[in-house]
Amino acid sequence: MITGDAKETAVAVAKELGILRGNEKNPCYTGAEFEALSENSKKDIFAKREGKVFCRVEPRHKRELVKILIELVRRFVSIMIFLG
Repeated sequence: MITGDAKETAVAVAKELGILRGNEKNPCYTGAEFEALSENSKKDIFAKREGKVFCRVEPRHKRELVKILIELVRRFVSIMIFLG
């Protein structure tokens, strides 16, 4: 979930929608927190099974999130094609 809301609001909405269960470790990242992470740490966020919530994001954060997701989907598709 990507939102411009405050962290507390984003977590509450994500719990209500079933995206978060409440037992996740660091379930929500602000745009600034995400931006401060290394490239590998950013990708590692998506490797976790629990929900992902990004709040207080700006357009540049959204672009980076989408870029990472596209890269991960391409890798997945490549692996699935290879496995046939």
